[in-house]
Amino acid sequence: MKTGMKCLILLCIGAALCYGIYSFDQVNRENDRLKVTTFSDRKPQTINGTEYTVLKNTICDYSKIKEQYPVIEPMLDVDGDVAKGEPGRLKVLLVKMRIKNSSEHMQYLNLADIVIKSPAYGNALSTEMFCEINHIESCMLAIAPGVEVPVTLPYELYEISFSDAHFRDLQKLPFSIVLTSYPDIREISLSNITYKAGTSSKSAQKQQKARKKDTPEGSILDMDQECIYEEVGYRIEEVAYTTNVKRYKEYKRKGLYYPELVDSKGNVQPSDPELKGGAGTCYMMFIKCRIKNYSDTAKRIRASVPATGNYMKDGRYAYEGDNTYFTCSKKIEFDPDVIQLNPGEEVTCVTGKLQYCNKKYWDIDKTDFYVRLCGRGDGISDPDKLDPRAGVLGTAVNILVKSSQIKKK
Repeated sequence: MKTGMKCLILLCIGAALCYGIYSFDQVNRENDRLKVTTFSDRKPQTINGTEYTVLKNTICDYSKIKEQYPVIEPMLDVDGDVAKGEPGRLKVLLVKMRIKNSSEHMQYLNLADIVIKSPAYGNALSTEMFCEINHIESCMLAIAPGVEVPVTLPYELYEISFSDAHFRDLQKLPFSIVLTSYPDIREISLSNITYKAGTSSKSAQKQQKARKKDTPEGSILDMDQECIYEEVGYRIEEVAYTTNVKRYKEYKRKGLYYPELVDSKGNVQPSDPELKGGAGTCYMMFIKCRIKNYSDTAKRIRASVPATGNYMKDGRYAYEGDNTYFTCSKKIEFDPDVIQLNPGEEVTCVTGKLQYCNKKYWDIDKTDFYVRLCGRGDGISDPDKLDPRAGVLGTAVNILVKSSQIKKK
């Protein structure tokens, strides 16, 4: 009887095992076979029409990152005791690379999909830090055929994720960046990772003293003053408005975002066809700025004027955030108004904004304008709530341009 029971149990176990093996086989037969390809970073690698060239790999202490990019400090959680399950100390891996569209079509890439991995560790791109370091607003890139875009990819490496020995010498671990996902995983192995330790407190203080300080948030400057943000200076050279763009000597038709807003004779047309022939007049306001990189590192910035504002006769503040024109003395290689400034480099840019003036509500000839130049946002979700006269400017820095300083062309 006992022997029969044992045989029955064994038969049941065998049947269960056979069913499990069959099920596993059936499930995996329906899925694609995993393929992992690892490339070297010593030469460019082309994947799905995009060429990736790794230029430099660096692991930095938190204090070093803070010195180089002070704006990212509030984003990082670096305190806490690892023994209590908190993140502990932080190092950051910076992968400097060049991405080129080697296809014949526009490429749309989400760089947030590029993850870092090493044995027993993986992490996604630090998206906020990426945007601040690269001076762009999104991890999404649209790259035209043949265009190259330099980027730096930051990855956070927290003490809690590594042994003491490994965290001390992270640059010696085998890291890779993963560019594609299952089932055809393609990754680039990172070599020659260098380590940058934080500087001593005296050295850091000396460097901080030498930096040009940011203009305080919410400031209102005069037209002859320079706005500083992250060691980049912005200064207005000229503000002019006209009903015919051909009267503005620096006008170039290629700078128009919407060619239909200027007719063949150069006359400015309203964006809303219903306003044509109305009681108001349509102007193009040109804002010419000088921008200089005072730092010792390259900076990628959005060089157009983000917004202007003016008061109406009834006291309301009118905000204009849309641009209709932009040109730059330097070739634009990225988005329509994003440029890279090398250390000490200075450029001149002209932004154009459409202004529809009905003198019943406001008179462009007698109106002062607030021009936002700083890289900061307003910090206010609803622009209609802005009120410079009442000191409500959020985090933005504005230049007050008096009506007497604005040229009519």
